[in-house]
Amino acid sequence: MPRGTPGHAVVTWRTGTGPYGKSGKVAFDLVDIEIAGRPMPVSGHYRIDGKGEGLLAVATVVLFGLIVGSQVTGHDAVVAHGSEWMAMPGQTLDAAYAKAQADAADPYRSGRAAGRAAVLASAVR
Repeated sequence: MPRGTPGHAVVTWRTGTGPYGKSGKVAFDLVDIEIAGRPMPVSGHYRIDGKGEGLLAVATVVLFGLIVGSQVTGHDAVVAHGSEWMAMPGQTLDAAYAKAQADAADPYRSGRAAGRAAVLASAVR
């Protein structure tokens, strides 16, 4: 699969930020990637945690009390646009498709193969 192939995921679990510095969390499963205009099933499971603010919450409780400390929250979990994730294919690719993808990734591959074949043919004579 070429690097940067677009894919789709489904959010399977999430929590929001909470009191006392609790961070947000999100879990998602990769569902498919788009290859040659058609979806190909893949699998992969990931979880992202936001940044917690526990130390700030403890300091706030000590200095100002429980009520003010409960107002300190962590940060949301964020999946950055354009981020890359590894996935396992859910089906095998046929050989013709794999060769077409390899040729597309290296436009000079077929020319080099033809050149090697010509050298081998001239050496046989």
